[in-house]
Amino acid sequence: MLAGLLTDAGTPGMPVGAGHATSSGPAAFVEATSFPANWCERAGPEPDFRRSFFSEIRGAYSMAQGEACETRRLTLGFDFEQSLEWRNYLTDYTTAMAGCDLPADRNLPPGGIDRFGPGDTAAIGVESPLLGPDDVGLLIEQYVTPFAARLVLSNRERTLLEAHLWATAAAQISEQAANVLSVCDDAGPPKD
Repeated sequence: MLAGLLTDAGTPGMPVGAGHATSSGPAAFVEATSFPANWCERAGPEPDFRRSFFSEIRGAYSMAQGEACETRRLTLGFDFEQSLEWRNYLTDYTTAMAGCDLPADRNLPPGGIDRFGPGDTAAIGVESPLLGPDDVGLLIEQYVTPFAARLVLSNRERTLLEAHLWATAAAQISEQAANVLSVCDDAGPPKD
């Protein structure tokens, strides 16, 4: 299935990274087929504005992840400093994922966007748990939904982003694990 995702749907056999212009227009809307993507201009022309733009995506992801009892445990124990570091890390990760340069004073940990950013708490010094495929699927959905909406991704681009995230999450997945991040009980409300 992944092999089918890594070729251009409009041009059979077109290699990953070749991309093509969408029917909707300008060169800024060339579809990405490799990462970092070519979506930076979609965030606007001003670098200062982009930080705010990507912070909005991070904020929407953080809200979805923190409010869902199925994924709340990922960040539940963070203190103030860890929460701040996590927000900065996710904003930087999202910026880099879209293909934008980070501000001169910001860096991603080794591995950059080839790490599973939405669940990579090790990036801020907090051990990343082994996750079940269900946990990873929820985190990907929570991350990709605002990312795709704000950057106006095509269905194909969204699918490629999801495939990239699944590939980066592979080292963090245990097939035996399930509901690792959940604080829900059987009836549904949080266990806190």
